[in-house]
Amino acid sequence: MKRFAQLGDLMRDEWREAEFDSRKLPDIACRVLHRSRLADCVTPEHIVDWVAETPVLPPQGDLASTFGQPPLVVYRDPRFFIEVLFWTTGTTAIHQHGFAGAFTVLAGSSIQTEYRFEVHDRVNAHMLLGDLTLERSTVLRRGDIQPIHPGDKLVHSVFHLEMPSVTVVVRSQSDQESGIQYQFLRPHLAIDPFFTDPAMTRRLQILALLDSLKSPRYQEIAGRVLQRADCLETFEVLRLARRHCGSHGALFAHLTDAARARHGSRIDRLLTVIDEAEREEILISRRDRILDRDHRFLLALLINLSDRDAILSMIGREYETTDPGALALEWLSGLSAQHVLGIEIDDLNALLLQYLVAGLSFEGICDRLSGEYLPEDVAAQKFALHEHCERLRHHAPLRPLLNVNR
Repeated sequence: MKRFAQLGDLMRDEWREAEFDSRKLPDIACRVLHRSRLADCVTPEHIVDWVAETPVLPPQGDLASTFGQPPLVVYRDPRFFIEVLFWTTGTTAIHQHGFAGAFTVLAGSSIQTEYRFEVHDRVNAHMLLGDLTLERSTVLRRGDIQPIHPGDKLVHSVFHLEMPSVTVVVRSQSDQESGIQYQFLRPHLAIDPFFTDPAMTRRLQILALLDSLKSPRYQEIAGRVLQRADCLETFEVLRLARRHCGSHGALFAHLTDAARARHGSRIDRLLTVIDEAEREEILISRRDRILDRDHRFLLALLINLSDRDAILSMIGREYETTDPGALALEWLSGLSAQHVLGIEIDDLNALLLQYLVAGLSFEGICDRLSGEYLPEDVAAQKFALHEHCERLRHHAPLRPLLNVNR
C-alpha cells in the first residue's frame, strides 16, 4: 500500500506547484495516475488484506455513503484524498461533480455515458428543466484514466460490468467554484440531490404511509398537498403516486390535472421524466440477478442509450461483430430466462423481436412471417399481430432497442 502513499505525496507536491488551483487538478491527477500505473502493481486483494491487517485507517468520512460498496479512503490530505471504490451491483445516477480530480479503473470494466444538459426553464436553484442529450458512451477498462471536471464540464453515469469492479479516485475535498452538484433524470430534469425541505420530506413520508396502508384517504391527502406544493414537491408527489396507482386510471389523472392547474406545461415534461424513471427502475431493480458480463453489458445499454442504432453500434464496436443484432437477440433470450425482461421469448416473440431489431416495418414483418407460416393464417391474424408488435415496441425494458423514442 506504499503505492498510495507515494501517489498522495506526489499529488500534494505537484498541486502545490500549481498553487492548489482546482482547475489544474484534473490534469495533474491524470498525469500522476498515469505515472503510478496502479493497475499493474495493486490488486483488490492487496487492498482487502491491508484493511484486515492495518490497525488504524485514514479518516473515512461518511460511513453511511453508498457511493462505493464500500468506499475506502486510502490517503488523506487537508486539500484532497484518494479513495478506492468497490462496485458490485452499483450504477451511478447521472450526475456532475462538486469537486475536481480523476479516477482510474483498477479492476473490472465499466460503461461510461456522458451527457450535455441545456437549461430551458429555471424553476429555482434546486430544479432546472431542459434537455439532457447523450454525447458519447465508452467502455472503461483496467488502467483507463478519466479526468473529473467540476460542474457541467462532466455530466456522466457509470455502469459497472464485472463484479466487483474497482476504481481509484483522486479528488479535492470540494470545489467552491463549481456551484450545485446536480443530479439528472432523463430526459428533462436536473435537481439538487442534497437539498432538503423537512416539511416536504414529512409530507411525502405521510403519503408513503397511506400508500403502504392502502388508505382510502390517499387521494384526498395527495390532492391537498398538491394544492400548495411547489414544482419540486409536485414532482415527488406525482412520482410517488405513479407507484401507488400506475400511469393509468382516474386517480393518477385527477392528481395530474391538479398539478397541471397549478404548474401548467411544466407538468408535461415532468410526466415524461417520471415515465422514463419508472422504465429505468424496472431494469435497475432486476440488475442484481445478472452476473454474466454480456448480459450486464446489454442491460447497461438498455438503461443508458436511447435508440436501436446506438445500441447496435456499441455492441458492434465492443464485440467486433458485423451482426450485433444477433448478439442482442441471444442476450435478450438469456435475460428473459432470468425473468428480467418481463416477457417470455417463445418462438413467435423470438421471430418478431428479430424483425423489430432489424428495423423492419410492419408490412415487412408480415412478409417475413408469410415465409414461416401459411400466408392466409398471417393475413387472418394481421390485426392481432399489429397489436402484439406494438406491445413489444412499447414494452418498457425494450423500448430503446426497438427504436421507440423516449
